[in-house]
Amino acid sequence: MITRMEKTLNSLERSTLRKHERTIEEGKQAFVEVGNALLAIRDGKLYRETHKSFATYCEEKWDFTDRRARQLIEGATVAKTVAEAPPLMAESGTRVPLSTEKQARQLAPLPPDEQAPAWEEAVAEAGDGQPTANQVKAVVNRRQAAKLNGDPPPKKKAKPGKKFDKPALYKEWGRTIGPLMRLLDRIGREVGEPESPSKEVILGQLDAATEEMGEWMQVRS
Repeated sequence: MITRMEKTLNSLERSTLRKHERTIEEGKQAFVEVGNALLAIRDGKLYRETHKSFATYCEEKWDFTDRRARQLIEGATVAKTVAEAPPLMAESGTRVPLSTEKQARQLAPLPPDEQAPAWEEAVAEAGDGQPTANQVKAVVNRRQAAKLNGDPPPKKKAKPGKKFDKPALYKEWGRTIGPLMRLLDRIGREVGEPESPSKEVILGQLDAATEEMGEWMQVRS
């Protein structure tokens, strides 16, 4: 049971409460700041001097339910997780940030380590850098279904409308297919000669060249 001394806020706690309440009052549209402020008030029980519970505090002070407060906290937590994770697909080395609470909440059903990859996948599919909440939800649903079916995580896809430099593409193709063609020519000339490479060596080189070719085509598919 909370004693009177424990219930009463000290000067630092009261100052902290006012700070977080200003954040909520001034920035109800900034869901990350609001969610973080609510989280701090809830976890620190900074509402205890005037209200018996966090739910009552939210309803009487801010006119929204405890469920709504949990949604804001959840969205802020997801946004923080995504922001702090290293970019995996972004070519620029930076990640397009979440801009709405609905986007963040669609990612919440995924484990924290899958939220940032799922967001980047949704951004890549959207093309314009800001997917809708429904687009994010589609990616999450697809990942959850794949996990249930035991499928591997989806691989990076090129952004819609991405164009390749054809001359550079043909040049790279030549660098990749060239060694394979030379190897096949060598096999045709050397098989049967006294110092021809063993079957194991030939097959090993062929496998390596084929694997490299497969990777090259997969990246560009």
